[in-house]
Amino acid sequence: MVVLFLSCMVMASLFVTLVWFPRLQESSHAQVRAAVQDHLKTLGEAVTPFLLASDLAAIHALLPATLQANQGWLAFKLTDRNGRRLYPLGEPDARGLPPAHWVISQPIIFRGEKLADLDLITDFSEVFRAESRENTFLALVLISILVAVLLVLYIFFERSVRSPLQSLAHAATKLARGDYSAKLPGHRGDEVGDLIQDFLLMRSEEHTSELQSPDHLVCRLL
Repeated sequence: MVVLFLSCMVMASLFVTLVWFPRLQESSHAQVRAAVQDHLKTLGEAVTPFLLASDLAAIHALLPATLQANQGWLAFKLTDRNGRRLYPLGEPDARGLPPAHWVISQPIIFRGEKLADLDLITDFSEVFRAESRENTFLALVLISILVAVLLVLYIFFERSVRSPLQSLAHAATKLARGDYSAKLPGHRGDEVGDLIQDFLLMRSEEHTSELQSPDHLVCRLL
């Protein structure tokens, strides 16, 4: 029983750490990426009038301000339909980019015609590290709850099933030796209780039969 309890604990821990926790992180990353994509789409709509008016000064003012206002946004690259870079004017420095950065692209379309491509380089490693710490704490809490539930079930099973059955087995062993004095748990309203009552009835009948046997009567007379 102890082995079964420990096995359940290990399986629950493995499920939380190897299945639930990675899926939670994957879902969180997908939600962040979808939110950034929506934000980038809105930004593309804001840039559209400036593209139509060829107002590069407004674009060069809007994009850096947007970067400063959003955590984890590192750099923009805006190219027109012909591949000409509109922002930034120089080649972006890729040497300082983190290895786990994302590049999220959003085409800018006006009346069915593609005007430009807006690429965003992001780094949410700090956000994900903080989130990972929170998820780890949540996983530990969940594992603790599972362990507590399993422990309660183990104690319940031990007291309500295993211990009475052990007492019944001990009483049966003593009965086989002719000893009718073994104590058993009181009346219970379950299957184990019915089994104990049947055993007590059988033992009582066996004891009565033994007392009424000729050999026992002869022993008493002598």
